[in-house]
Amino acid sequence: MNLYKALCLSVLIAGSWSSSAIAADRWEAQGRASTGEKVYLNLDSIQIDRRSLGFETPPGYFFTYQIGRDRPQAFTPCDGRFQVGIDGVFQSLITPQSQATRKMLERVCSYHRKSALVFAPPSNVRVVPNGNILCSVNRKQKVMTYGLLQYDDEANWLYTDVCGKLGVIHTSQIRF
Repeated sequence: MNLYKALCLSVLIAGSWSSSAIAADRWEAQGRASTGEKVYLNLDSIQIDRRSLGFETPPGYFFTYQIGRDRPQAFTPCDGRFQVGIDGVFQSLITPQSQATRKMLERVCSYHRKSALVFAPPSNVRVVPNGNILCSVNRKQKVMTYGLLQYDDEANWLYTDVCGKLGVIHTSQIRF
């Protein structure tokens, strides 16, 4: 039995979530918080912070997790800290108190991060899809990607920081 099915089965038995919530989302156990409560991460909730575009820093991510019966939305700039949103307002950045929370942040920040090969240079990296060119990759090389950008109902652009700033490269230019 795979981890996802085992988690769903244990959740159904424990009665922590409704079965409709399980069907819509993929939850992954992260361990126990410093309070002793179980921590789960909603893998389907991990979204890049699009405000990162144009900055030199790696992207941050928004995500939803569960601790006990609470399901807060949170944000991490992928520097080992995170902040929790309460009624749509994000609190100050905090450092995790438990191994489970540290594991969760690492999972969030690495979930969409993948190394890819630019296989047919030159390949343009753009500020936005079909927008101004940020830089060109002029030789075959590996680049780091940070997840898909949904554009015109197609997920055909990937975030990358190969130019020193976050931009997008078309999926036809890379191979995993």
